[in-house]
Formats: sequence, structure tokens, C-alpha cells
Amino acid sequence: MAHIVCVKNPLKTPASLLLLAAFSGIASAQSFTLIQPSNVVGDSPYGLSADGSRVASGGFSPQSPIGERVAYTWSRAGGANIFGLEPGVRANSEARAISGDGQVIYGNAGRDTNAAGVHAFRWAGTGTYHELPTVQGYTSSFIRATNGNGSIAVGYAQFGRPGRATRPETR
Repeated sequence: MAHIVCVKNPLKTPASLLLLAAFSGIASAQSFTLIQPSNVVGDSPYGLSADGSRVASGGFSPQSPIGERVAYTWSRAGGANIFGLEPGVRANSEARAISGDGQVIYGNAGRDTNAAGVHAFRWAGTGTYHELPTVQGYTSSFIRATNGNGSIAVGYAQFGRPGRATRPETR
């Protein structure tokens, strides 16, 4: 049995529905959860905890400056937790990877997620935002995946040229 989670995105609803249709033939029985956070729009879900209970994402919040994304997690029990608005978190953040237990989040934050000056981060609860160092000689770092317990993350660094894979040290 498969349980498929779909974020209702008013800007991309047809794409979300297409995703559901693509999975419909894979499992013999399915259930669907339509995530509709009331305080975030323009969602881009990127990661899912091992049990499927928590989603790592980025979206636009009424509390964020116009045009800037905020990193957040979503769970059925707690709804949206917009940690991208915590003090110290850089503007324009996205949660891109989540540990298996859903407790450790990695992502990137900066003025433009495709330009120089973007930095990878690690977050494991209120007040734990930690910006990861950028690889020497590069101006931006991005995290795209983490292992089950969140102790290792993988991503890339760039400086106006194709990215180079990195493995940031976590403590």
C-alpha cells in the first residue's frame, strides 16, 4: 500500500494533479494527503521523512518580505513550522533535505537561490539554525540530500561554473 503526499500549490495545481496520476498505477491501494498550509503559498516540497509524516519545503509566507521564500516543515500533527523566519536565518530560504526521523533539516538560503552568496544550512529545531561553511574558492553552497539520521549531507558548491560535489562536516 502506498500513501502519497501532495502539496496543493495554487500556482502549479495541474502539475500536482499530474504527479498523483503518475503514481496511481504503482500501488494496489493508495491514500492521498493534500497539504494545504494556510500560512504558506507557492510551495515547493523537496524532502520527506522516512515514515512520510514530515515534509521539507520552501514557500512564500505573508510574514516574509515580498518575493522571498521561507524554509518550513509540515506535518499533519503540527501543520507548517516556518523556521525560515527565525532570527539569524538568511533571507530567501528553502528546506531541501530531511533526515529519516524528520528532526534534522538541510537547505540553502540567500538572496537568490541560483546566484552567488547562497549558503547551505542545517536546522534541528527552534534556535538551532547553523550556516555551513562554503568550500574555499567558491561563493555558494547547496545541500540536496541527507542520510537517515542527518549526520551527513551532500550538495554542491559553485562559483560561476558547474558545481563540485561536497560533503560538509557536521558536528
